[in-house]
Amino acid sequence: MSTPAQPVRLVRPEKKRRRIPVAVIMALSFGTLVLLSVGGVLALSVGANVRNTFDLLGAQSTLLIDAMEDSLRAEMGRAESAVDGVAKLYAQGEFQIDGEEMSAALAGALAAAPGVNAMLVCTPDLICRGAAVAGEDNAEYPAGTIRKLPTETAKSPEVRAVLEERKQVGGRRWGAFVANEYGLFANVSAPLARDGATKAWVIAAVELKNLSKITQELSSRFGTHAFILDGGGSILADQRLADPDALKNGILPLIANLEARTRMAATSACTGP
Repeated sequence: MSTPAQPVRLVRPEKKRRRIPVAVIMALSFGTLVLLSVGGVLALSVGANVRNTFDLLGAQSTLLIDAMEDSLRAEMGRAESAVDGVAKLYAQGEFQIDGEEMSAALAGALAAAPGVNAMLVCTPDLICRGAAVAGEDNAEYPAGTIRKLPTETAKSPEVRAVLEERKQVGGRRWGAFVANEYGLFANVSAPLARDGATKAWVIAAVELKNLSKITQELSSRFGTHAFILDGGGSILADQRLADPDALKNGILPLIANLEARTRMAATSACTGP
């Protein structure tokens, strides 16, 4: 048996390598760079716009709160000035309780304090007298007329509670809200003292609808929906409450007396939709 002199070599077929053209590589590189650049610019622009939007909203909120604070201070400051002025006149002996001079002093204080709806003088026996601004036109008193209120004993449990509490504290003081058939009222009072003894208290009542008118004006000015909440989160003032027919239509502040809302719910249940 013979063997070949030279070994047999197996030749592998040559593989074809795929080559990516340089132009394609350059195009992809530039495209990626452009995409990253544009994406980065868009991200920065969107982030800046979001920050600017929140900054503008924050600035607008600050302006709204400042404007509301100024309006409330002006509105309530007139009531405080009214009771302070009447208390000072009484201390100087300018009028006597139940005298004609007292009626003139209360009417003058009402005329000088726009937004104050009524001025009362209440004695420790819970008898009140005073003057009020007519809210609606009628045959006897046109709207805006200052009329004298009859002398009578306070009947509302809320008013009596306010007066009983007032006996325990001195100085000028804002009391709890009082609801009656005319609306919901904030009140500020000051003692009528002479010779070191408190003889009565003068009370200025401000209807919360006046505060709703402030929120209505601010909502229109700032293009938003302004409202006022109390410490418990209940609505005190809202632009919808500024509607003259709000109470007739059943729109009440959330802190309105439970009895009124219960009566309305019972009436609705009986009459149906």
